[in-house]
Amino acid sequence: MKRWILIVLTVLLIGMALLLFILPRSKPLNVVLISIDTLRPDHLGCYGYTRPTSPTIDRLAREGVRFERAFSSTSWTLPAHLALFTGLPDLVHRVMTEDERLDDNRITIAEIFKRNGYRTWGIFTGPFLLPRWGFDQGFDAYMDLTLYDKKLDGAEMLQASERGRTTPGALDKVEDLLSERKDDPFFLFLHLFDVHADFDPPPPYDQMFDPDYSGPVNGIDIMNNPNIHAGMNLPDLAHLVSLYDGEIRFVDEMGISRLMDLLDAHGLLERTLIVITSDHGEEFFEHGVFGHRQNLYDTTLRIPLILWAPGLVPLGVTVKRQIRIIDIMPTVLELCGLSQSPECIGKSLVSYFTSGESKKKELPVFAEVKSWKRYHEALRMEQYKVIHDYKKEEKMYIDLTSDLNEQNPVTKTTGITFKEALDKFFDIRFNLETYKKTLIWSNRAVPEMDEELRQRLRSLGYLK
Repeated sequence: MKRWILIVLTVLLIGMALLLFILPRSKPLNVVLISIDTLRPDHLGCYGYTRPTSPTIDRLAREGVRFERAFSSTSWTLPAHLALFTGLPDLVHRVMTEDERLDDNRITIAEIFKRNGYRTWGIFTGPFLLPRWGFDQGFDAYMDLTLYDKKLDGAEMLQASERGRTTPGALDKVEDLLSERKDDPFFLFLHLFDVHADFDPPPPYDQMFDPDYSGPVNGIDIMNNPNIHAGMNLPDLAHLVSLYDGEIRFVDEMGISRLMDLLDAHGLLERTLIVITSDHGEEFFEHGVFGHRQNLYDTTLRIPLILWAPGLVPLGVTVKRQIRIIDIMPTVLELCGLSQSPECIGKSLVSYFTSGESKKKELPVFAEVKSWKRYHEALRMEQYKVIHDYKKEEKMYIDLTSDLNEQNPVTKTTGITFKEALDKFFDIRFNLETYKKTLIWSNRAVPEMDEELRQRLRSLGYLK
């Protein structure tokens, strides 16, 4: 008899626990998708970095799901964010240079949320997310928080844009939106640009990680600074990295920590999904160059990905399988219980952290970078990478099991492993090109750039 009483009580307790879990989810889940521009995951504590650059992000990783090996579709801002918004590789969404824009027929994550009754807000703080490239598709409000004043001219305007700190203004806007919102669920895209060059964090972040430095290097006008070059003195390079790290800590405290406080103040933490990622990383001469949009090595291709939602995603899980920026959109939609985009190539990752990842099929990363200087495409698998340099007519093979830092690429195709990898590269490329031809295109032209925008992009090293 006692045994049956215990069984009944156990069933009742389980039922009550399930009810308590379900009730907070009776309302649709809010979503905040955060892209921290130019953020390398290996400069975050939760990815093994020793400096305390990211206490808030680290806490969210401990309380949520962290993806150890996430990769972008490219090594620069514009196409990467469109891959994030559409779940399509750059070769398919077709925006690989600043002279192209997202086709009106493509389906964005904001459009799907809007169709499902969400209020959709976008806040961007860098110039390559302007509406002229199609980023505003599906947003009720798409807000420009970049810092530049059209009343200024030339150098003054550029200094205001690149040396300004945009994160506080972006969070002020978030506070306004949360204060004015009704009870509708919301999807918020929040782009934070301060980790991007220039590396000029305000005090105390400017001296936080290298307080005794007295050399000539600073992070201002970084693309034209003669003190920043391949072969620069190690203490100078270390100081440059410390300024980058200071920017990360600044964004962690002024951006991510403040966001969590705002959500808490409005009683939204228990029904909000937080997604933290980036568009690309940054090179510090690991392969002879500085910055990004230079190559497709992991220093610029690897990105962080953290999911946080109490009771919805498990606590402290690390997914080690390789995943892609194009998988973020379908993952978020599944967590919110919404239908997927019918044209999305990315795959939902929910089963990777709910039912185990070991037997999951390998997800190939197809990436490209195209500019006036270079045109590279790459296939990254978990064991190797193939890079095709079209301008040099050179193909490289990198064994990631023995050359994780990608310092010894093989350029001769005599080995059977290289040939098999190259065959897979061309097979996947052919399949993506074939799939692209099945989509309907409107071929809307990109508006001409005005001279002010050209100057801003030139200052970032994106235009000649």
